[in-house]
Amino acid sequence: MKSKQLLGGATNPDDCFSIDRPNQLLWHGNSYTKLPPKVFQLLIYFRDNPRRILDYSELLDAVWQHESVQPEILKTYIKNIRRLLHDDALAPKFIETRTRAGYCFIGVLPDHCDKSIAPSNHLVGRDKASSALKTARAALDGPQKKVIFITGETGIGKTSLINDFLNSTSNNSDSVWRIDCAPAKHVLFGFSPVRELIRIVSTTPFVNTTAGDCMTEAEYLFRAIESQALLRPVVLVIENLQWADAATIETVSRLAFASSPAKLMILASSSASMTNDVRCLARTLMLDLLVHGLASELRLEALTSADVKSLVLFNSSVALPRGALEAIEMYGAGNPLIISALVERMIIQVRESGHSDLIGVLSRYENEFELFQRTVPDVIRHSLELQLLSYGERASSILQCGSNSGTSFCAWGVSQVLGLQQLEVEEICKKICGNDQLLRESSLYVFPDGSVTPIYTFRHNIYARLILASQSHSQRDFVHQRFVLAVETFWGDRVDSVAVEMVERFAAVYEWTRALHYAKLALTSAARKSRSDTESLLRKGLELSAHLPEKQKAIENDFFMKKLSQLT
Repeated sequence: MKSKQLLGGATNPDDCFSIDRPNQLLWHGNSYTKLPPKVFQLLIYFRDNPRRILDYSELLDAVWQHESVQPEILKTYIKNIRRLLHDDALAPKFIETRTRAGYCFIGVLPDHCDKSIAPSNHLVGRDKASSALKTARAALDGPQKKVIFITGETGIGKTSLINDFLNSTSNNSDSVWRIDCAPAKHVLFGFSPVRELIRIVSTTPFVNTTAGDCMTEAEYLFRAIESQALLRPVVLVIENLQWADAATIETVSRLAFASSPAKLMILASSSASMTNDVRCLARTLMLDLLVHGLASELRLEALTSADVKSLVLFNSSVALPRGALEAIEMYGAGNPLIISALVERMIIQVRESGHSDLIGVLSRYENEFELFQRTVPDVIRHSLELQLLSYGERASSILQCGSNSGTSFCAWGVSQVLGLQQLEVEEICKKICGNDQLLRESSLYVFPDGSVTPIYTFRHNIYARLILASQSHSQRDFVHQRFVLAVETFWGDRVDSVAVEMVERFAAVYEWTRALHYAKLALTSAARKSRSDTESLLRKGLELSAHLPEKQKAIENDFFMKKLSQLT
């Protein structure tokens, strides 16, 4: 007698496979495997499109979207999924190859429902923020209103925090309404945040009449939310508030200022800087409510070293190569989304070849462009592009020019390269610093004549590198030529006194030949100071020459080695 076949093609309950979507886990019996994001997305797409031939282009678009990847990567990922599902390509139970057509998912992969075994969402470094949300929710048991703005850069974990909070309160009888004001929806679907909220909240559609006493959308939505919040607790979640329309902003303001005993909690997340008209409305709303004591702000900062370690170890399903944790911490910038992407890349490499070259890729400057194109999540790059567009052409040019100096730049240098007044550069950079997203003013540089210039630093190294990578070689060369001309014109025959700073500037952006030129120039000044300064510069020269082509490298090595031997 044949044994009864279970879900997933198994004949034994312990051999059943199931998928845990909230935690991105693949369960096999009572054990589970944490899936990397891309592997999980591909598996889910297969599972959600059963018994249908999926060709290469559809699968690539579904998972990698606008990323530039080779089609061969799909075969690698499918091979990994088959291995995880114990699936044989010659006798498949889950993924069937359709020659010259694509793939077809023929198995059954149910949702995992054993919550007593499944681990909770691993929200790292957000204990205080999570506790604050839960405390605010508990206050709704009395007639109170709570408005909380959750702010922070893209990928820092605002949505994860909201998801964790809503999951923790899922047993309550709250009415939960949630919208995302992302701008792509406005363009593609004629999306209006206030109208979407009206659709969700009210069973009666809003009718705009021409009568003199007609009600505005904001007034209609305000009354609909208030009336329901008087009956039971209501949690209203508005993500990407910076893209909300004026009517939504007005509604939130009216709800916050209303003196009714409604049981209402508003969570509004915001990430991008607020510089154009719509964002100014959102920023003004937040400041207004904060000043009147009607709201609080939860700003999510970069993860600490301990939190990064916890996140990496949780996400990694392979043994970490030596130095990987340190490299991920350095280049992940404390951003959970970037860190997870780096870990995913490392896992795939280890499973494919038994080792990972992630550390080498992160440390080899010539692979910089490839790293940021393939590893940094699209949402980070797109968010940065969106911010640059919102700043305007002049501000974008300043940031692009500044990125050619590494992670820090001075207003004087940018003004000289772009032909602007230094005061104008300072004013624009001050506004960008005020948005608390890309820049911060780190120090002042004092010139010999007593004049000063502010030094600005990118808040994350990764932002400077992404902006730098977006520029062509001719653009970068133009910036360097103009900067060198300005420095040498200003300093004249004393340029050797700033040569060390020039070495660091050009080394930071991988301009090795220019860095070596100033290293040799700096030797003139160092020789007059101390033997230790001279030795340090010579060793720096050897370090820089290692990045040159072999023939030029040999010449430079010979120069610096001879100088070192003369010291001893």
